[in-house]
Amino acid sequence: MKTTSEFIAVFDAQGIEYRTETDGSLITDCPPCGIENKGTGKAKIFPDGGFTCQRFAGTGAAEHRQEMLSAWNLESAVKPSSFMSETILDGQVTFEIERGERGKQRVTARNCKSVLHVDVFNLSDSSARVKFIKNLNLPEPDALTTSRTLIDLADRFYRVNEAALDDDEDQEPALTTFAVLKDGRIIEETTNGFACYDPVSESTTIEKSVTDEDGTAYKPLINGGRADKIGLFLASGVEEYFAEEQLDADILKFIEKYVDISEQNRAISSKYIRMTYRIDSLNEVPYLHATGNSGNGKSRFTQTIGLLCYRPMFTIDATAVFAPYLHHQLEQTG
Repeated sequence: MKTTSEFIAVFDAQGIEYRTETDGSLITDCPPCGIENKGTGKAKIFPDGGFTCQRFAGTGAAEHRQEMLSAWNLESAVKPSSFMSETILDGQVTFEIERGERGKQRVTARNCKSVLHVDVFNLSDSSARVKFIKNLNLPEPDALTTSRTLIDLADRFYRVNEAALDDDEDQEPALTTFAVLKDGRIIEETTNGFACYDPVSESTTIEKSVTDEDGTAYKPLINGGRADKIGLFLASGVEEYFAEEQLDADILKFIEKYVDISEQNRAISSKYIRMTYRIDSLNEVPYLHATGNSGNGKSRFTQTIGLLCYRPMFTIDATAVFAPYLHHQLEQTG
């Protein structure tokens, strides 16, 4: 991985003119654009080591960047680095972000004299950010500035590493709704991305994409915004229930609010809903079916119970004509 200091050393040695921006990035003429008589092309080298041509983007951009490297006599391709830094509070505190294990980031806070605090956590986890900031013992105004900086770094880190993934043409992301990763994490698709559970920290975060320890990249199979268009309902997020009794009580309360059935049927339906979330560990499962005359509330019952089940899919027609389509959707969504 190259850094801006390495680019500066090369530029100075070759007499290449450049200017340094306030954010630490470098601006210089793009050599391939000059060869092609496209003199308006400007190359930008970001503080994290990533670089791009401001004129050339989209299809073929990777090849164009490789031409830039060759012109600068840099032998190996430079991809966006897993390291980035930001200095705030008039130079009093510098944050350094590096890629950690299990999809987390190693965050270091230092001043001009010493390291203030180091921790490894997921920058997109708001509670982990708050805990990190508390360890710095900053005044409230500085703590707010630090919070905004960490949020910005989380966004930049994600975008930089997404760009690195996009540049790797040999690695196609795996599209899935659920996976148990080699490093032990569990991912489940929601309407907002993956709910990613880390058994080590016992915490869950929402991620747009996830990379396993072997480099395998996972992205959601279905865009959450269109899941309901095929009749599939995904969870919108994750919430901790500290007591199963409270979870059971909330399920029963929901059923009682929206459908009028006997206490016994409410209890059976509640357990059936819980069972659907363990369906992958069962060899056989019962089928909950409502019978009765027209207008007695069968559809209402199905919708109420179904919405609380694991990844429900609602259909209008279950005839033999519809069966191939339903089979295809189940294969696609797991």
